Amino acid sequence: MKIKVVLLTLLLIAVSQAGEITRMKYNNPGLVVDLGVGLWAWPLPVDYDGDGDNDLLVSCPSKPYSGVYFFENKEGNIKFPRFEPPVILGPTSRNMQPSYVGDKVRILIPGFELIDYRDAGFAKKVKIFEKDNIHPTKIRANQWRYCDYENDGDLDLIVGVGDWTDYGWDNAFNEKGEWTRGPLHGYIYL
Repeated sequence: MKIKVVLLTLLLIAVSQAGEITRMKYNNPGLVVDLGVGLWAWPLPVDYDGDGDNDLLVSCPSKPYSGVYFFENKEGNIKFPRFEPPVILGPTSRNMQPSYVGDKVRILIPGFELIDYRDAGFAKKVKIFEKDNIHPTKIRANQWRYCDYENDGDLDLIVGVGDWTDYGWDNAFNEKGEWTRGPLHGYIYL
């Protein structure tokens, strides 16, 4: 009974302080390698501002940083540019992926292409396939991209999926430290 009271107390404290969460500071003020946009962030290198060099869009579907962030590259076409602090551009979708088609970057999410994303804030989309999950089971990664697979001049659709059905989750070790579930599976559909 005591453990239930302790757990309930901790839960109430956590809920009551949820609005007071502050971001942890790094202990290295000179750190230049971390963009700091949260868990499950997807980078999309793209010349977003049209100045001829690659900036970085980052799609972060996790909380509390959910959104699409713009990191401007003001240093030009160099090997390791330092990006400006982020500007949030709008809401995001899971599994946002860039496709480099000619001199354009086309952004896909499962089942859709985001169109006019610079002006529409990633909200305008057109359906490119009748389903957004083409795999027969529940999946984690669901990455859609255009490519010219046969090199015949037209665009093909390629989809990479991560299937964790056999794997389950990371807590499948027995008391001897032996893995008791199956492997991760990755599939590519054309």
